[in-house]
Amino acid sequence: MKLRGTRTLLRLVPIVLAGSMIAACGTPSSGSGAGSGKSTATTISLLYQAPLTGGADYVGLQGCDGWKLAASEINKAGGIPKGPMKGSKFSVQCVDNGLSADKAASIASRYVSTPSIWAMGGFYSSGNAIAAALVANRANLAVLASNVAADFLTTEVKNTYVILPRLETAGAAAADFCHAYYGATKIAALVPNYAYSPFYLKGLQSQITSEGLQLVSNQTWPDLQTTNWDPYFTKLQSQGAQCIALGGYPPEQCLITKQLRQLGQTQPTIDLTTSWTSPSCQQEAGQYYPGMIFGTYLPAFPAKNSLFTRLSPVFQQEYGAPMSDYATNGYDSVVAIELAIEDGASNRSDLVKYLAGVHGQGIGGPISFSGRRIGFRDLTWMEVTKSDTLQPVAEYGTQGTSATRIFVADCAKRPSCQKNLGASA
Repeated sequence: MKLRGTRTLLRLVPIVLAGSMIAACGTPSSGSGAGSGKSTATTISLLYQAPLTGGADYVGLQGCDGWKLAASEINKAGGIPKGPMKGSKFSVQCVDNGLSADKAASIASRYVSTPSIWAMGGFYSSGNAIAAALVANRANLAVLASNVAADFLTTEVKNTYVILPRLETAGAAAADFCHAYYGATKIAALVPNYAYSPFYLKGLQSQITSEGLQLVSNQTWPDLQTTNWDPYFTKLQSQGAQCIALGGYPPEQCLITKQLRQLGQTQPTIDLTTSWTSPSCQQEAGQYYPGMIFGTYLPAFPAKNSLFTRLSPVFQQEYGAPMSDYATNGYDSVVAIELAIEDGASNRSDLVKYLAGVHGQGIGGPISFSGRRIGFRDLTWMEVTKSDTLQPVAEYGTQGTSATRIFVADCAKRPSCQKNLGASA
């Protein structure tokens, strides 16, 4: 398939670390509590939680900035444009949960006990999200899962709305990409035993089976305990793996790739997240960074009149970094809340009901939920070039449990593809 256009390459920008608490301007109102009647609030408080420090801080900070940018854009336009809360404006508080389920639950308790907070969301761990959602669920309060996607977030609790597609689609896209771009027929999985991993692996295996490929190695390492993956690499080599699907938190993906290369193994590594945006990941990979592949839930070539094209420079100027899908997912979380309020939610208990029926346009794509999960999203595979920039090399449309190929670049015509990486392209 032909590429649909060109795109300016994104150059990584060092990220300035923020503290553990970031608050947007605005004073929380005396809004209604759970189960109360119509609110007279003029400021609607939102609570965002994610890792704002540590190795995954970039993810949390980008998500926080996405929530803040959405609130700022809505407020500058005059606030909620219609409905019972017309004219009301948003304030956002961002809190560091340190990737701890206990902290996530504690922050959720604060949400429940503070009537002025209308909604809570964020996260970069499905385990943290479910811990928080279980607390919020007891008070029938809404949770917006901006950057987590495990299936149990919509099956084990009734109040969580997920901004990402199902992880099966990412697994399916990774398997197809390994074959279509590198010519690989022997694919391996090397993932941590995180709560989301089974869903990702399910999609990977399903696509491998449907295309007549082979899953030659399926290995899982203990989360938060492994720093040396050499024993796993031995099995990958013995099984003839030509392409490796990874999944973890930064900087694990880059550390794995570096260790793999230092042992002389050259298989391409495909990561399901945009961990390339983490400076710690890039630093870990060092000279082995070029050639790595990372996924992002954004179109490969955004339209000139799209929200992403318009707001990317605004985000860059305001927060000093390129706008990743972590930020766009955060932005869309706030837009979903706004749409629910426009449609008639007059207090925070109403949000759970009204979120189910929202329809609108977000920065990452259409905002509407099916089974409390977002519908269609683009998944683009980005390749690190020798100049440490990223370029889209494939795009998939994800919906339900399937991933549909939109385009895949020609590896043989790309110097940065490094055709010697164990595959047969």
